[in-house]
Amino acid sequence: MKTRQVLLLSTFVFSLLSVEAQYNETIRSGRPGQSIGPYTVGKNVIQIQAGHLVQWNNFDLAPETDGLYTRNTNEEVVVRYGFLEHVEAHFRLGYTDQRSIIGNTTFNNQFGFDNLGIAGRVNILRNPNGLLPALGVQTQLLLPLESGQDLGGRITVITSRTLDSKFSLASNYIYTGFGNGRRSFNYVYTLSYQLSKRIGLIAEHYGGFTQNQTFAGGQFIDEVTWQKNFDMGIALLLTKNLQLDVFGNFLPTTTFGVNGYSSFINAGVSWRTKMKEKVKVEE
Repeated sequence: MKTRQVLLLSTFVFSLLSVEAQYNETIRSGRPGQSIGPYTVGKNVIQIQAGHLVQWNNFDLAPETDGLYTRNTNEEVVVRYGFLEHVEAHFRLGYTDQRSIIGNTTFNNQFGFDNLGIAGRVNILRNPNGLLPALGVQTQLLLPLESGQDLGGRITVITSRTLDSKFSLASNYIYTGFGNGRRSFNYVYTLSYQLSKRIGLIAEHYGGFTQNQTFAGGQFIDEVTWQKNFDMGIALLLTKNLQLDVFGNFLPTTTFGVNGYSSFINAGVSWRTKMKEKVKVEE
């Protein structure tokens, strides 16, 4: 009896991990939104995802002032490549420009490259029938490119479940740590709705906490900040290998007792191509 149970369990596990093509009929992109999916691009597939982010924050400091206004822009490019059907590597490069303005005076301007991200993703479970969620894990090394940046690492546990023919729900659980003691834990929940064969909609809730170490009074002090947010977006499939998207939000916010608003918009494109496999010719 025990032998039979072991054989059944082994067969079930093998069926979950069996090599099935990850190459989807249409492109699977990490855009739009904050979350990523558990699936890989497929063997010998190159996929490029690029986006441009603009973020605004506006706070009323006092009636006699012109208020505080910040504007951040970020351009990012992600290149993904499938070494195997269930394993991929990808590289992320981003550039950020941050400006803070009171009235017509710019008093803070920071710009430069973000940490270079080198990551690997493994798809562990698929979700063909909805009994179990699809499951993936991604690990990422964050290499400093500018002075003042620290070496870091990130691990993301990814799940996705098909709810019905139109709806699906994805979740990300993300831990990030840097050499300077800063670390964070974040979550993302993404609800997707397939409006038509070419148009998809998303709504997301995401947040988490960040812990920083500061030195004061001769000792290190941990400072913890919490955040929560949401956004909405739309994706347009132009061809089976090309997708356009845009997502963003507009929210009232309060920082250090000062009221204001925070908003962003992010527009991007995703494209893929499959490399031809070399055929060995027997002599």
